[in-house]
Amino acid sequence: MITNLKNGVKRNLPAKIIALIVAFTLWGVVMEDQNPLIENSLTLEVTSLNPPTEFRVSPLRDKVKIKVRGQRSAFLALDNPEENGYSAAVDMEGLGEGMHQLKPQVTVPQGVELLEVQPETVNYNFEAIISKNLPIDLVVNGATAPGTAVAKITQAAAHVTATGPRSFLDKAIRAIGYVGLAGNDTDFTLDVPLTAINDEGREVPNITLSEETTSVEVQLARGLSKKIVSVKPVLGGKLPEGYSITEIRVDPLKIEIAGDEAITETLTAVATEPIKLDNMTTPFNRTVKLSLPEGVTVTNQMVSVNVKVERKAVKEKPKEEADKSTPKETTQP
Repeated sequence: MITNLKNGVKRNLPAKIIALIVAFTLWGVVMEDQNPLIENSLTLEVTSLNPPTEFRVSPLRDKVKIKVRGQRSAFLALDNPEENGYSAAVDMEGLGEGMHQLKPQVTVPQGVELLEVQPETVNYNFEAIISKNLPIDLVVNGATAPGTAVAKITQAAAHVTATGPRSFLDKAIRAIGYVGLAGNDTDFTLDVPLTAINDEGREVPNITLSEETTSVEVQLARGLSKKIVSVKPVLGGKLPEGYSITEIRVDPLKIEIAGDEAITETLTAVATEPIKLDNMTTPFNRTVKLSLPEGVTVTNQMVSVNVKVERKAVKEKPKEEADKSTPKETTQP
């Protein structure tokens, strides 16, 4: 039986081999027609390998576009390429502060050919995480019960440690907390949330404070003398040459102070902390603290000052004067 089988296989062997080759060829042609090689473009998120903990890493671009080639069946159901064997990553191990140009390492599934990656490199900014102390200032909202006034506000801490990327922390000048009086008629204590702000009174993002709140004790008093006085902005430093202040606006213009009558009756205005003018060439707004005399209190110790800075106009010389200052051309005899 085995002999008969061998004889059957050997019979017309060349023809059978040719038939087999033809069959494989036809199968390849059919598969090429039904599942051809095509090119496709995909967008991948670039992930980070070994990211540093002492820096804030900011990608200027966090995606790359790749061009690949493979059979049509390889590109079915690619709504999420990262879940189908595609990836792009950069290795950040050992890199220091500054701008870095990194080349993503792209991985594609077996049977798919990577043709192109755009862009070829991705820029990352490594920014040092630093810390500094910020003064804590309190803003008082609302009013106490009729017949009472705020005599003293005592805060548990005068400063708080702020930590964050250098470019953000450089903008933070103080930590601010809001104290609500809410019609209280007796002394009270509360925990006030703190927020890092810039010189315009806006919150600075990406900053962590060592203490999220500070304890504040508010002491009330009766019989204090109250008075409405003006707010006087105090300017410090010097504008760059060629610039001048054309307008200063304060909000509020007037405030109510409270204190012993012997002190308040002599006051017509309270000053702000100095507002620095150095290097200022454009209009700016500052949220500043009032500098109050000893024994004088206000409901809100923070005011807003808007300073309009403009370049001085250059006066043109009169035509006659300009002509005199211009040397006349003479002709030699």
